[in-house]
Amino acid sequence: MKESKFKTLYLRWFRYVWKHKFILFASLFFIFLAMGVDVLLPKTFGFVVDRILTKDAISAKEVFLPFIGKISIVSGFMLMFGVLVILLFFRSISLYLRSVLLGLIGEKVHLDIRQALFDHLQRLPVSYFDRTYTGKIMARITTDTDALWHMLNGGMIGVFAPLVTVIVVIIILFRINVWLTIFSLAVLPLSAWLFWTTRKKQRLSSKAQREAVAELYSKLQERISGVRTIRIFGREKLESKIFMKELQKLFHKNIILIKAFSSLGARVQILMGIATTSILCFGGIAVSKGILTLGGLIQFYLYAGMLFMPVASLTETSTRVFTEGEVAMKRIFEVLDMPVAQEFKVQGPLCPKLKGAIELRDVSFGYTSDNFILKNINIKIKAGETIAFVGPSGAGKTTLINLICRFYEPQKGSILVDGKDIREWNVESYRRQISYVLQESFLFSGTILENVRFGKPDASFKEIKHACSLANADEFIRTLPKGYNTEIGERGVNLSGGQKQKINIARALVVNPSIIIMDEPTSALDAESESVLLEALKKVFKNKTCLIVAHRLSTVMNADKIFVLNRGRIIQVGSHRELIKKKGLYQELCKKQFHGMIGVSSYNRWS
Repeated sequence: MKESKFKTLYLRWFRYVWKHKFILFASLFFIFLAMGVDVLLPKTFGFVVDRILTKDAISAKEVFLPFIGKISIVSGFMLMFGVLVILLFFRSISLYLRSVLLGLIGEKVHLDIRQALFDHLQRLPVSYFDRTYTGKIMARITTDTDALWHMLNGGMIGVFAPLVTVIVVIIILFRINVWLTIFSLAVLPLSAWLFWTTRKKQRLSSKAQREAVAELYSKLQERISGVRTIRIFGREKLESKIFMKELQKLFHKNIILIKAFSSLGARVQILMGIATTSILCFGGIAVSKGILTLGGLIQFYLYAGMLFMPVASLTETSTRVFTEGEVAMKRIFEVLDMPVAQEFKVQGPLCPKLKGAIELRDVSFGYTSDNFILKNINIKIKAGETIAFVGPSGAGKTTLINLICRFYEPQKGSILVDGKDIREWNVESYRRQISYVLQESFLFSGTILENVRFGKPDASFKEIKHACSLANADEFIRTLPKGYNTEIGERGVNLSGGQKQKINIARALVVNPSIIIMDEPTSALDAESESVLLEALKKVFKNKTCLIVAHRLSTVMNADKIFVLNRGRIIQVGSHRELIKKKGLYQELCKKQFHGMIGVSSYNRWS
């Protein structure tokens, strides 16, 4: 990536920091205060050597101090001791407040960026989540934002403060001895050259390490989610070996990164060691010739340490913290720069209360432009009708539902509800009038009450209980130790598949939507529960438009109209009674399900 691109990244990052500028300025104040004390300390030691430890002062046992006059040498040392203690006290307080304030602003920026990432993720196209591993998304919100936290804290403490210290110390060194200062500064260009020659390698190593972390997160998330499948197939040892290989990949990437940073640090330390040793040698020669006092040499040596240590910190910190931060910024802003889903780009007026009449006009859609999954779909659904979509796997049933929900946009044609193109409404207000019961009964950690209330946070307990009764869930909920306040565990792990689906259906019903969509709603229910649920849903479906996607045809036999899809096209339309009598795909599907499973007589009864 070009340097100009990185400058843009830094400016974008700094906007998050600037939001908390008052804390930033307060931290800068204490950084300068601590730095001021550091600058005064060598001056104090040099003063002690040149004013108090002179031969005349020691023989006379008294010393002359500015603004005080003559005092005993013991009093002079006690006075200097008091001054040093006060300076060190202020330095300690300043360092503490500096760290607290930098930690505070770091956490606030951390919070803002993570919130911005999460908010943006909520608005990305569904296709992004279809093609991106959950673990990799988590890595952006966790480890990458952590790198920015370290960049702020490490940058202020390890870069900004040392940089200011270097400037101040260089000025002081020139005042002490010009030629010794010029000699000392000779190591700085060499350090800068080492920094620039290793930066690219460190950046590439950091990027590879970040990607390895994200890959590890993905594998870990999959293995934790699929722990039951792993145990069913007895793959514990094999999966442990596979995961160990992922850990070893990250281990090797970390070692490469450590070596890249450590090699620079070692070379810089050698330069600094040579420079400080040279100062003692050449400074000693200057003292012996009367060019420099002993106190001046001590001051110079201590100030040189204050110069070289920040230079080493600057090279090591700026390479490690900033290189990792740059990579993290790139990965974070890559996500934030992704265009939001089409439905969020233009926010129209709020959707009014819908009646539920749906029409698809010449709708064609494909996940890629050269492969349409749905082709020229034309459907008219009256408000309050119960409609079913059936067909073999891959026929496009769920895709059609996703288009109605505006998870995707059709490449051709339009979708209307109550005669209005759904793209003209605010998408969130439109979706609030739709309830979607997924085939996979996804529940959140928390209580049953919280899950049923998810779509309508202000729902009363009476409404929740009524929805659970309609979904045939109230009976089993009341048998639980804590009833509706029972914790269901992550993804509803403490409930059976059928129980989870009933809660899933109750969650959809409590919203009192205009349109109800059910994707295989009874797939996790036994025959008796399915029968009870379908009977109960007849009451719910009254005056509501209901769209059902199903492979189990017993679920759709009472639908007002059934659309049969195959290879992205509607090939049959009619009620169960009409379609069962016609030769075609629907009749074939019924024969396979009913005739094969329950015999000819039962098949004839259903037909």
